[in-house]
Amino acid sequence: MPVADRGHTQIFWEEQGSGEPLLLVMGLGWPRQMWARHLPALTERFRVITFDNRGVGQTTTTSSRWTLSDMADDALAVLDSAGVTQAHVYGASMGGGIAQVVTIEHPERVGALILGCTATRAARRHVPLWLVIRHLLPALAAGRQARTEALARALVYGPATNPALIAEDIRLLNSLHRPAEGIRAQRRAVLDYEGSQLRLGSVRAPTLIIHGSDDRVVPLRYGEELARLIPGADLVVLPGAGHMYITDATQAADSAVLSFLAAHPLQPK
Repeated sequence: MPVADRGHTQIFWEEQGSGEPLLLVMGLGWPRQMWARHLPALTERFRVITFDNRGVGQTTTTSSRWTLSDMADDALAVLDSAGVTQAHVYGASMGGGIAQVVTIEHPERVGALILGCTATRAARRHVPLWLVIRHLLPALAAGRQARTEALARALVYGPATNPALIAEDIRLLNSLHRPAEGIRAQRRAVLDYEGSQLRLGSVRAPTLIIHGSDDRVVPLRYGEELARLIPGADLVVLPGAGHMYITDATQAADSAVLSFLAAHPLQPK
């Protein structure tokens, strides 16, 4: 079982595929398996390394409070454990914040940078109450699973996403280890982070920003801000996709990532 040993934290990681290394960093409260819809396309061309952030999944820690920089060090420890000196880094949501810290503080470790549905700092959600009510009311009497799916559609997914795909994601998420105290500690790390906006001008890694046009958790304006602040960054907006664009627009996201990485192979640093 591959584990990166940081003493107080044992970070579980795994790899699939072959080629240039690509490190995937998942978002708040979601273990590594939530990359599942992206993996078939990515592992065809890359050595894809995934791991569980501290607080969830199979990673264990004796710490009860940590920072985004601590989580960035965890990501680097995974690369060290895998024997990788330089990798492409792709972070989604909170993972995008971690990826920013890795790139700013350790630029020599990063080839190309991909930031999905993320921001320079904790984002303010834009979820109209009427939208939650519209989705939730029909499901109130239909059971817990139906209510969970209704809230997910209102908060996380695009308006046209197949309900069967949402149900699959929720069943997967419910099967994974996600202790409440770990999620709370991750949330504190995100809220306490001072933001990277003043340091993003130093980023020299080729950068792709991916954002859903209908993201209500991290609205599109945050992705647009990243694209303005990072020199030469490309912005791809996925029409109709929400925060979980990996499910909402899987093929479009696959295509954007693969095309970008093909244009920016690893360069010696």
